[in-house]
Amino acid sequence: MRTRHKSILVILLFVTSAFAQQSADEDLVNSVFRQLLAAPAAAHPGQKYTSWPPNVGIISAQRDGERAAEQMRLNAFAAAPDCHPIVRISQGLVSDVVRGDHDVLALILGHELGHLLLGHPLCTPAKDTPSVMEMAVTREHEYAADAKGYELALAAGYSVRRGLKGLQRLDEVSHYSSFEALGADHPSWTDRIARLDREQAPLWRTMSAFYDGVSFLATENYELAANCFRSVLREFPQAADVRGNLGYTLLMQYIDQLRDDDLRALGIGQIATGSFYAESLHLKSKLRGVDTALWTEAVQTLKAAEQADPTLALVKANLGLAYLVQPTGPDPKQALTYLVRAGSMLSGDKDLQNAYGETAVRAVANNTAVAYLAAGNRRGADGVLQFLWDKQRRITDEQSLLQTAALYFNVGTMLASSDEPDQRRVAADVLLKYLRVESADSIWWKLAYEKYDGVCSGASNGCVTEPQLKASNRTFVREVAAVDLGGGKSLRLGESFRDAKTRIGQGQPVGSVSGASTLRTHYPQYALDVVASDVIIAIILNAKGAPELHLREMGTGSGKASIRYGMTTDELETVLADQPYRYEGLLDAWVPYRFYPGIGIAVRVGPQKTVDELVLVRSSMHSTGE
Repeated sequence: MRTRHKSILVILLFVTSAFAQQSADEDLVNSVFRQLLAAPAAAHPGQKYTSWPPNVGIISAQRDGERAAEQMRLNAFAAAPDCHPIVRISQGLVSDVVRGDHDVLALILGHELGHLLLGHPLCTPAKDTPSVMEMAVTREHEYAADAKGYELALAAGYSVRRGLKGLQRLDEVSHYSSFEALGADHPSWTDRIARLDREQAPLWRTMSAFYDGVSFLATENYELAANCFRSVLREFPQAADVRGNLGYTLLMQYIDQLRDDDLRALGIGQIATGSFYAESLHLKSKLRGVDTALWTEAVQTLKAAEQADPTLALVKANLGLAYLVQPTGPDPKQALTYLVRAGSMLSGDKDLQNAYGETAVRAVANNTAVAYLAAGNRRGADGVLQFLWDKQRRITDEQSLLQTAALYFNVGTMLASSDEPDQRRVAADVLLKYLRVESADSIWWKLAYEKYDGVCSGASNGCVTEPQLKASNRTFVREVAAVDLGGGKSLRLGESFRDAKTRIGQGQPVGSVSGASTLRTHYPQYALDVVASDVIIAIILNAKGAPELHLREMGTGSGKASIRYGMTTDELETVLADQPYRYEGLLDAWVPYRFYPGIGIAVRVGPQKTVDELVLVRSSMHSTGE
């Protein structure tokens, strides 16, 4: 009975403490908001709202329900339901980012109050707006509200310098790259802070380039990723982790160019990708075949990173990977020297595991198993592969799919080499799983089918033929983010339009977006238009002579294809047969485009059933938070 009384007392104390903290948070929010409203610039809202001042409050599970609180966990917004202005901030934002700091809260609430003062929330629903144009207007509104919030916080006596430092916490817990932000309803935090924190703007722009590089690595756009990391190193040549990412990127470009004959000559299992740095602590050829120069540059870059910072585990892991695929043939002994050391560093330090993520840790383990197999050490490989097999994870994204496929390949090919009938039957089942999840155009797929064909006769269900497997095989294509203009020039979504114009010229302005400083600019020499504000939002190929868009499947050593202006819809559908699409008004609400969100391409089909426009644009907008 006494124990029960103690439990009840503990619960009561916990509930009392939680209510006390919530009350203190509400007092803080109300106090800071009143001080912001007292600034002269807050006296005249940009819309004729029914009431003023706005009502302010905290979104909480108790008041608004757990679902709303979770969906808005790190968010704040301004709105005008029934023309009554409101400002809301989530409990998560108050607890995890503000942390009682008046200056941080003043910038967040000032931003939302700025939206109301600038008249962004409307009393009546807006007419349908094409999504690309909506994206442009929204970016302009967010930048304008940032500036207004900065002005209000200063006028109310808050330290914007301390506030900006606090907002870095929000970037750390919810950051996304400038390129990813093109598919969102807010610019990236690094871009937004760069506009406000003018003293450190070059650093924030460099951080933005780094995160763009990480985003391109995750989607296997290696050439674009390499350009981003090189731009970072020009500003911060001492950043060893960035140099390590560049080395990994170059190594992936080298592997991407290998032919199936090259892989047969190497005689190694399927490597896993994903061992790159998603965070930088220092900053907080067209033809396939063996390219010895590219491999050498990758290794030299990785060794320079290792010398600069010997504690970088993934740099060692990628040097090990490099020696597995070196042009003169694999050197498993040298590879294991690096891979085992990297694995030891990762397994012995939980902080390193957390910093590098499960994807990187699993990639290192898989490649260690491949090195053991190449060295003839089946026992060592079996131990690592058994560990990975027991800890398989659900396929949720491209990286988990690729790593699962690599595991199936390596387990299946290892068991296929056994003389024991039971192991060969298991090999047939595992290789069949691989052949069904991996792209049939991958050079690894061809090698796997050869192994499967040698063991499937002993399987309980017999053999599935190569045509049958290919007929049911789905293709995953890398997102397209840039256009190759030839002559060493290119255009990339998300890059600074000012920088792009230094390469391709000023162009001919042919239109603007109402409510935003966004222009549509025509470049007749390239047969394309660019929609851009501060960054390139969309690239439109719309005339004869426009460059082709090159498509590449996910996975190392995958197939290639291209689409172009003027091709027939039959030709288009042959290339994009596995890609889902929906109809969307991108540039004009009344003109439907086939939008392929998985690859970031929209197509307008003309009356002659030919492609009249190809548009590069990020996947449809989604809410990203404050």
